[in-house]
Amino acid sequence: MNALINAALSRIRTVVLLFSLAMIVGTISFITIPKESFPDVQIPNVYVSINHEGISPEDADRLLYQPMYKELKSLDGLKEIVSTATEGHLSIQLEF
Repeated sequence: MNALINAALSRIRTVVLLFSLAMIVGTISFITIPKESFPDVQIPNVYVSINHEGISPEDADRLLYQPMYKELKSLDGLKEIVSTATEGHLSIQLEF
């Protein structure tokens, strides 16, 4: 490792030239790569998480999931709704 550092220090012009060349090529590549402002990315899954301290799984299902299910089932393209209720937490996974 020490030999590599000594070689780089003894050839400082070469190292600076290679670094400058890498920066120029990187800048040109960044500018010429096509970019889209708003790409059309399809996200097939949505995860909804609700934390409510002290709520039982049965109450979470009855008081949180059932009203949300009624609203979420009307979404276009919805294939599946999976919910998991634990002590103080409810998670809902939507698949489109």
